[in-house]
Amino acid sequence: MQRLPVGIQSFDMLRAKNLVYVDKTEQIYDLVTGKRGYYFFLSRPRRFGKSLLVSTLKELFLGNKHLFESLWISNSDYGWEPHHVIHLDFSTIESRSADEFRHNLAFELDSIAQANNININALSSPSLKLKELATQLAQSKNVVLLIDEYDRPLLQHVDDFVVMREIQKIMSDFYATVKAMGGKISFLFMTGITKFSKTSIFSGMNNLIDLTLSPDAASLLGYTDAEIDHYFQQHMQVIAQEQGIDIANVKRAVRHWYNGYQFSKVPQTVYNPFSVLMYLLTKDLRNYWFETGTPSFLVNLIRAKQYSIEGLDHAEIHADSLASFEIDTMRLIPLLLQTGYLTIKGYNAETQNYQLGYPNEETKASFLLYFIEMITTAETAQLSNAVSRLTKALKEGNLEQFFTTLKIFFASVPYTMQLPQEKYYQSIFYVILNLIGAYVHSEVATNDGRIDCMVETDKHIYIFEFKLYDDEHAALAQIEQKKYYQRFLHEGKTIQLVGVAFDMKQRNIGGWISRGL
Repeated sequence: MQRLPVGIQSFDMLRAKNLVYVDKTEQIYDLVTGKRGYYFFLSRPRRFGKSLLVSTLKELFLGNKHLFESLWISNSDYGWEPHHVIHLDFSTIESRSADEFRHNLAFELDSIAQANNININALSSPSLKLKELATQLAQSKNVVLLIDEYDRPLLQHVDDFVVMREIQKIMSDFYATVKAMGGKISFLFMTGITKFSKTSIFSGMNNLIDLTLSPDAASLLGYTDAEIDHYFQQHMQVIAQEQGIDIANVKRAVRHWYNGYQFSKVPQTVYNPFSVLMYLLTKDLRNYWFETGTPSFLVNLIRAKQYSIEGLDHAEIHADSLASFEIDTMRLIPLLLQTGYLTIKGYNAETQNYQLGYPNEETKASFLLYFIEMITTAETAQLSNAVSRLTKALKEGNLEQFFTTLKIFFASVPYTMQLPQEKYYQSIFYVILNLIGAYVHSEVATNDGRIDCMVETDKHIYIFEFKLYDDEHAALAQIEQKKYYQRFLHEGKTIQLVGVAFDMKQRNIGGWISRGL
């Protein structure tokens, strides 16, 4: 049984150690042979295999055929012509300031030039260094430019627009040079998480092909169901034997936790490769991908823009909104999609709208828990204990215990983070209910209005109405007057109508009242 390539982003190291490699070379062949073009951009979430793909391309263009033995491309008609490769990994370039970024990018180019016996030290800017380096290299061989994580320096400063714009200007000048180099670059492949439009590379370069939402690249990164079965069957069998369960149960659990990412209109989903490998290594189903980088800038954006978080799991976005991303106008939904906290769930060709949702259990539970932790002072252990009590109370129909426990959450929200808006409290309420595993719908449409929140358990259906500037009796009266409960009468479950009032002076739940049907 081959060992797992956990943490390995270097293709030559992976092959040298005989680690599991999920063979993507048939799709890579289509890229490098010019069938689709020669200049590409691919956006994918972090920890999704972008660096390994770039490393694979590097070894391919260097002509290191021996590394590809037994892979699909080794039996193809690929020519293995050696190229000069300029490989820049922006995730390794320190950029705590714009000046540091400029200096370190220039140093990387000087190092590549020195390795090729070219002297560009006298040139002042990264743009001039790149132009001269490519010009001299092109005199002997075709030149390939590989840029990994191009947007990392920008994302590091999402909370500091001044530094972000300064770095953006340097990048814009750099990529303007790339565009102007024309025939000196025979192949360009660039990866990132986001697509910032004002970086020159995405404007005016008509032959740059964006693979991000292309069906042809839908499974280029991440693992498909077939690949999971083919490459990791033995590893899952070991887990099944050690834990005394059927391998089919192992596969269902892995699918529920780590599958669900869709990167095009075509309903082809892939698994998060990092989380799958970590699970197969540790044999423990838990959050791995989310723990490797907390999205504090996302939570800060939600807070600053006063977004309604309960709408994220059923969001829609027009295709045009995914074309690019602006630093000056941070939009939450495209950012969540590009960073992997939401994914495509469907596409309406008539409206050109993408339907979005959380990819899987790992992403949904982790994001919601992190959101609660960010806006409260409660620790994870406290939240877990309270969630257990809330779950028990709802299953048993004990609303008294439910609201007593719920007040703990609201009491832990600092004064500076509270907003005098009904939606704010409703969002916290929604997140908590999702964390306890309840079946939750917000803003449920009826023939006479919208239910603020509907929660369903095995035996109960709860219909909640919230009021900020009125009392709980008015909230209950609205449910009864508009007969929000009618559409659920056939479910055969106990229905509880619940009116909830938020008290701005207490900054907590002021009162609640319920009536059973």
